Amino acid sequence: MTVDRTPAHLSDMLRFVRELRSLVAPPMTAQAFEAQRILCLAVEKRFINLGEAAYRVDAVRAQELAGIRGGRSLVFATSLPTDTSR
Repeated sequence: MTVDRTPAHLSDMLRFVRELRSLVAPPMTAQAFEAQRILCLAVEKRFINLGEAAYRVDAVRAQELAGIRGGRSLVFATSLPTDTSR
């Protein structure tokens, strides 16, 4: 008997996206972000965790999720602030 870990991976992904949003709130310029080394490292680590959780979602289940309003790209609907002055 195998256990479907997809709900756990999706839950992890949601948690990581929420953490990412809280790390960069309130929005800041790219220069202000780059100046905070620890913040940069924390954001990088959460993106790594997010990618790892997404990678672990079973391919068949991922195809099922593709039909759900955005599916795999749902994670990227939450964008980080960007500096448009560059």
